[in-house]
Amino acid sequence: MNDITYHPITPKDCRPRLFKKFSRYQEVTRVWRMVDGQWILREENFVQQWDRRTLRREAKKLRQQIEDGCYAFGAWRGKRLIGRASLSPRLFGSQNQYAQLKDLHITAECRGQGVGRYLFAQCRDTAQVIGARKLYISSFPAEETLRFYAAMGCVDAEEPDPELRRKEPLDRHLELAL
Repeated sequence: MNDITYHPITPKDCRPRLFKKFSRYQEVTRVWRMVDGQWILREENFVQQWDRRTLRREAKKLRQQIEDGCYAFGAWRGKRLIGRASLSPRLFGSQNQYAQLKDLHITAECRGQGVGRYLFAQCRDTAQVIGARKLYISSFPAEETLRFYAAMGCVDAEEPDPELRRKEPLDRHLELAL
């Protein structure tokens, strides 16, 4: 893993080729779903994968996030992006306690190597520096994704954001006390 470097992503980095070799492939077999007010792990089999058009859209989205003031961190193997995370600088919640982890994605073949853990820590530490008391995550509900966030210390959000819930109704809304 010592061939991986970490540094901020700049708008200049956000060209369509940034994600050329990035694989968002994920075989999902079980997801967490809210049923009658309780989280239940259910069998659901599907593959999540970004096509070329989605990858180009992700590069544009990331550039826009950075231009809007988001903090963006990348993991690189040589010149190839293998992981990325972004954090919104806007605090929200009833006491402005939250900063939102906007994105955290690791290319498929590099998962399980500590890249996500490192990028998550970058966002966590930055959230603390900007005055947040909690990191807010609207997470894809796949079993392994939520297992990662639980390992990072995340729990269900005490104050789920209504706008984020409206945008991502199937996501599980988490927080991490800083």
